[in-house]
Amino acid sequence: MAKIYAFLYGAFVATSVAIIVNGAVGGLLGESAAVVLSAPFVEESMKLLGILWAYRKKLINGPLDGVVYAAIIALGFASVENIVYFSVAASDGTLSLTFISRGVLSPFAHPLFTMWTGVFLGKALVLGRRISNFVIMGLALSICLHLTWNLTAVLAGVSGVFPLFFIPLFIALFAFSIYYIYKLRKDEETEMIKIVSNVADEFGISHEKANTYGYFRHALEVRKHLNRKQKRIFDQQRAAFSRLASMTATPGTKLQDEVDQLVATINSL
Repeated sequence: MAKIYAFLYGAFVATSVAIIVNGAVGGLLGESAAVVLSAPFVEESMKLLGILWAYRKKLINGPLDGVVYAAIIALGFASVENIVYFSVAASDGTLSLTFISRGVLSPFAHPLFTMWTGVFLGKALVLGRRISNFVIMGLALSICLHLTWNLTAVLAGVSGVFPLFFIPLFIALFAFSIYYIYKLRKDEETEMIKIVSNVADEFGISHEKANTYGYFRHALEVRKHLNRKQKRIFDQQRAAFSRLASMTATPGTKLQDEVDQLVATINSL
C-alpha cells in the first residue's frame, strides 16, 4: 500500500502544487521562465516531500530503497503531467514534438532526475550522517538535471527542432543510472550476506528465516510460491529484516521499541 500512496502522491498532490505554482510564475514572467526557473525547483521539491514521507515511515533503509520510492513518486508525477501536456499540444498543433519529448522520453526522465535525491538520502542513512546535508546535495543534482532537460525543451520550442545532440546524452544518463542501480543492488546484497548471521544472533531470529529474508535470490524463489496474502506478509517481514540489518550496519543507538516491533513482525508466523 505504501508504494500506491507514493504513486498517488506524485500523481495528484505534487502535480497539483506544481501546476498552481508554475502557472502563477508563467503568468508573471512568461511560460519559458516557468519551465526553466520554476518547474525544476518546485517539482523536485514536491517529490522530495514524498520521499521524506517514505523515510519517516521507515520505508527507506538505504540508497536502493530511496531509488524505488523516488522513482514511484516521479512516475506518478509524470503520468498526470503528460496528460496535461498532451491536451495542450493537441490544441496548438505541437503534438508530434510533445510526443517525442513527453511520451517517449519524459516517463524515464522524471525518475532519472528524482532518483538522485533518494540515493543521497539513503547514503546518509547507511553512513550514519546528517540527513539534511545529503538531501540538499541530492536535491541540487536532481534540480540541475531537470533544469537542463527543461531548457532543452524550451530551445526546441523556440527553434522548432528537437536538439538531436541531447538524445545520446540522455541515453548515456539512462545507461549510467541503470548501471548504478544494478551496482547498488549488488552492494546491498553483498553487505547483507556479511551480516545475516549477526542479525539473526543479535535479535534472536532463526537462521532459516534470516537466510530467507537476507538473500535476494532465495527470497524471490520463496516468494513466487506464495499466494497474494502470503506475499504481503512476506514482504512486510522481509522489510522488517532489512530494517534490522540497516540498523545493525549503521552507527548509532538503536531504539528498543522499534527493534522489538521489527522482531515481532519477523517472528509473527
